[in-house]
Amino acid sequence: MYDINTPIVNDHFDAPATANSRHVAEMLGKSHKAVLSKIKELIYSESSFADEFLPASYTLSSGVFRVTSFNMTKSGFNSLMRISGLYGRKSRATAQEFLDAFEEVRNTPHN
Repeated sequence: MYDINTPIVNDHFDAPATANSRHVAEMLGKSHKAVLSKIKELIYSESSFADEFLPASYTLSSGVFRVTSFNMTKSGFNSLMRISGLYGRKSRATAQEFLDAFEEVRNTPHN
């Protein structure tokens, strides 16, 4: 079942569900900087990955800084986990939770 602590977002009916790189980093116990680095490596190594990672920004709690992040599709998340080497024991279980959450969001009817 979808875990509210696994933030998968589907803002638009016709858009794919996405997970933000900040949340992925937090859930995997990795630094956001490390996750961003892996995403950028994927994008620059293969242009087809660009559609799986959508640039995004957010405001820090101080309200002062805007920091880059990426919203990734299920396919992007899967590519990141498969290719990046971010896996550890905790990461495997967390990755499966994310994949399950993507499916749950995809199967949830929209109003």
